[in-house]
Amino acid sequence: MIGFFDRLDAYMVFKNLNDNRLTLDTGLSNGIIGKARRRGSLSQDNIAKILSTYCDLDANWLFTGEGEMLKQTQKDGQLTADKFLDFKELAEARKEIILLKDEKIARLQEDIKRLEEKLSNLKMELKDEI
Repeated sequence: MIGFFDRLDAYMVFKNLNDNRLTLDTGLSNGIIGKARRRGSLSQDNIAKILSTYCDLDANWLFTGEGEMLKQTQKDGQLTADKFLDFKELAEARKEIILLKDEKIARLQEDIKRLEEKLSNLKMELKDEI
């Protein structure tokens, strides 16, 4: 009998994911998927994170194995591969923008710290001269 993790693995193969990518995409703790496989269970919160991150994954199929792996849309009848790739590319682009902003913020924080140190040193030098 195919279980929850077998179905999750099938979805991961379909999406070209590994445990690390899944945990990064969903915000799960590092190594949680491997630990859950060994335990044989995954918390409802963690499953909810997976389902909310991968909106095309059908929850009923994941839990029971009934129906199709991918959700069917109301309009098209089924999520097309092209539409899926469009969503994936959009998500990847957004993640890249967030990473670039985070890097810029870190650089600016370093600049601020450096300038504050300079200002402090200048104040000390002026105080010594007076």
